Amino acid sequence: MSQVSKMFKILFSKFSFSYEGYTWAISTVSSNYDHYATSLGSIQNVPIALGGYSPSTYSGNKHVESLQGGSWKIMGDFPFVKSYIHSYSFVTFHGDLYLFGKI
Repeated sequence: MSQVSKMFKILFSKFSFSYEGYTWAISTVSSNYDHYATSLGSIQNVPIALGGYSPSTYSGNKHVESLQGGSWKIMGDFPFVKSYIHSYSFVTFHGDLYLFGKI
């Protein structure tokens, strides 16, 4: 079983954003893939980006990345879809990452 399969129960664009209570912070760390129209999740305080859509090429992907040590690491492909996933929501509950949306 792949690392990605173990990570998900069943279950970000080239910039990531965070809100610090009074100001927005923009990270300039680029991901390896487009993650447009997705949701940013978290497992043990590690940001997770899954899939996405590229408006410029009209195509999607199913790549999973995690932000570790200041750079996006490729974790593999999401095994529960054929070619792409986007327009979903993530929630972390009791340390588990759940995905809501049609897959």
